Amino acid sequence: MRSRTRRSKEFAPNHATEPKASGGAPRPAPRPRTRRIPFFSVLLIGLLLLDGCTGGAGYLLRAGWSEARILWRRRPITELLARPDLDPALRERLQLALAVREFAAQPLGLRVGQSYTTFADVEGEDLVYVLAAAWRDRLEPSSGGAPRPAPRPRTRRIPFFSVLLIGLLLLDGCTGGAGYLLRAGWSEARILWRRRPITELLARPDLDPALRERLQLALAVREFAAQPLGLRVGQSYTTFADVEGEDLVYVLAAAWRDRLEPFTWRYPLVGRLPYRGFFARPDAEAAARALGAEELDVDIHPAVAFSTLGWFADPLLSSAATGPPVGVAETILHELFHATLYLPGEAAFNESAATFAGHRGAIAFFCSGPGADASRCDEARRRWAAVLARGRVLGRLAARLRGLYAAPPPIPLREQRRAQLLRAAAAALARRGLVSGGLLPPNNARLLGDLLYLTELGTFERLAPGDADLAPALAALVRAVRGEADPFATLEVLASRGERR
Repeated sequence: MRSRTRRSKEFAPNHATEPKASGGAPRPAPRPRTRRIPFFSVLLIGLLLLDGCTGGAGYLLRAGWSEARILWRRRPITELLARPDLDPALRERLQLALAVREFAAQPLGLRVGQSYTTFADVEGEDLVYVLAAAWRDRLEPSSGGAPRPAPRPRTRRIPFFSVLLIGLLLLDGCTGGAGYLLRAGWSEARILWRRRPITELLARPDLDPALRERLQLALAVREFAAQPLGLRVGQSYTTFADVEGEDLVYVLAAAWRDRLEPFTWRYPLVGRLPYRGFFARPDAEAAARALGAEELDVDIHPAVAFSTLGWFADPLLSSAATGPPVGVAETILHELFHATLYLPGEAAFNESAATFAGHRGAIAFFCSGPGADASRCDEARRRWAAVLARGRVLGRLAARLRGLYAAPPPIPLREQRRAQLLRAAAAALARRGLVSGGLLPPNNARLLGDLLYLTELGTFERLAPGDADLAPALAALVRAVRGEADPFATLEVLASRGERR
């Protein structure tokens, strides 16, 4: 995934501060107690959302909110029974509920799970109104043998797998509270709702010429990614979503100040990641303040492109389509590589490999592929050379900082030396004509955010040096690293083996 600063995001909740276990790490502040919403409750919400796809996004939000409201109000029955001021009639009903539940399990043999171990006060509200219908001329519900109803108004249906993505977001949001649950579902639904087939847009005579060029480019790059590069494309980048200049998500990163190590969050399916996404900047800033109070460096940046790792058909977002054509091609190839290869918990490898695939793929596309254009070929080469150079400078900086942190001097001296190293690196970038901003003031989170995309790029380049064919290099990389505990070590072996041939 990519952002305006070549960073990317995964959708993620907004409260948990669960660090990666590591020796000598300062213990984070205790997490605020939250009521966790279990998986099957989330699945129920997912079913409501799926049903809501036929009724529009408004139903989606109402259904999610109604279920979340119930879940949020639950209290363990045993806790309530311990209260001396509990209403006697309610006490009797709660004791009865526990007794009936046990009887249902044994001797009746019913499946009880954790059902009826909690109580939710819905304050006299009617939770839902159920509508039923039947034909007047026969005793039959309206679902069978019906005359053809009047045509329904045309709506944009959100496909099942897109709704499943929302379900994954909700599952991840269980650690962040019901508020995140709704924001995550709404943010993803908003993107899906705005998608339009690129072929339909290209048929419009009034389409903006610059956008037309980007859409045509997206289809061409997508085909090139499939063949000859062999990337998994599915139906991604066959649609376009106008997000109206909005920042879709704000990405928060954090790192320890006394060592070059990212603060990580754990997610289902994708493992640990060194960033967390927020759908409103104030939420990101509040979480950043909490982490900063624990003596961590923090960084917030907006993300303008994302990958769902091949599970769903990613659209080309308007936020990603505004860049130069070479940049658009790099972004599409970067994200499609994520759909082809993603190693859970290996963020630096995933992003650096995608950086290699995106830049080298763009060079192949514009220099010898279907997008052959001399000026764009030169631009693609310059951009890749600049990324490689930046990676080398920041890699050396990281090595020096690790040496500093290995034998830490007193904090004031450490901070002084850290600033000196960063100023030297900024000067080295400036001498090469590269952007040097962002290194100062010292911020380990920001530096690690850059390195996430720039780690061992020289080793990746050795897989297909110069103008060597990229497709077999990518195929060999994907085969070699899957299931490996240390993908960077496997990369080195693969690169060395290729050089000996």
